[in-house]
Amino acid sequence: MFKQSPFSKRGGVLLTVLMVIAFSLGIGMAVFERAGESYREVLDRQGDAQGAIYAGSALRVAQYLMGKNNAAYDASDSLWTFIPPIPVNNGFVAITIQAADDRLPVNSLAESDEKKSERIRNAFEKLFLDSELDLEDADQWRSLHDWVVASDAVPLAMNIFSTEFNREGTPYTAKHAPLTTLYEIRLVPGFPKIYKELAQYICMGEREPKININFASEPVISALIPELEPYAANIVAARNEEPFTSKDDIYKLIGNQEAYTAALPFFDVKSTFFYVKIEVSILESVWFYHALMKRNGNRYAIMNYIEGKDVVYF
Repeated sequence: MFKQSPFSKRGGVLLTVLMVIAFSLGIGMAVFERAGESYREVLDRQGDAQGAIYAGSALRVAQYLMGKNNAAYDASDSLWTFIPPIPVNNGFVAITIQAADDRLPVNSLAESDEKKSERIRNAFEKLFLDSELDLEDADQWRSLHDWVVASDAVPLAMNIFSTEFNREGTPYTAKHAPLTTLYEIRLVPGFPKIYKELAQYICMGEREPKININFASEPVISALIPELEPYAANIVAARNEEPFTSKDDIYKLIGNQEAYTAALPFFDVKSTFFYVKIEVSILESVWFYHALMKRNGNRYAIMNYIEGKDVVYF
């Protein structure tokens, strides 16, 4: 009869002990991982709550600085255009403020006045044609028009009112109402891939199209105010040297009374809407908060507020 070697017994015991240790370590690691995940979740929630508090304080800082700006114009040398990062416990808060009427307001596409509507449609058509957007077709702006106008309006694009769309298995139809954020544009078929580039040219300002000539780019000036297109490059160059402090400065620059008079309703040197973007960084986590503010005298009302991504909302 075979007799088991004492070495085999010891080997079996050692194997058993190693298995028990491995099993115990596995349980310990699983508990530790769950504890780590719980700890990280607590930190995330704490950071999220802390970030919201910081963002609220940052908005008050923005309102205060903007209220202190009593100049007759808004330009790149205004007090609110550069705010250094603010250090906080384990991180910092960055506040960026920009004029939100430096681009074409997307909701102006729903303008019902025929004369204004024609100017706005022409502006979007020119902007899409002249820009380097990766368009599916030259008339893609028409789908954006049909997305924001009422469902009983005359469509400019084919079948935009009757088509049911689908995103990740969820059906939806065109909004047929003003957008509340630019991010909604990603729902319009064909627009997700051009959203980031398009955000350089459109904004959530007044439905009545009026741009701040101290901030608007040359393509935006040329699109909305074709009367100023021959002078757009000179306007941008001149304001880079010294901002326009009054609307009359444009007339002094171009010397064309007819073009100046036609352009007057569509530009200003003082902004009405402002986009405030707040970045809160705590340890290795970052949160973003966005607000659209409207100026009324020296008061700044918050029209929309979003805790969102690092994207352009307004």
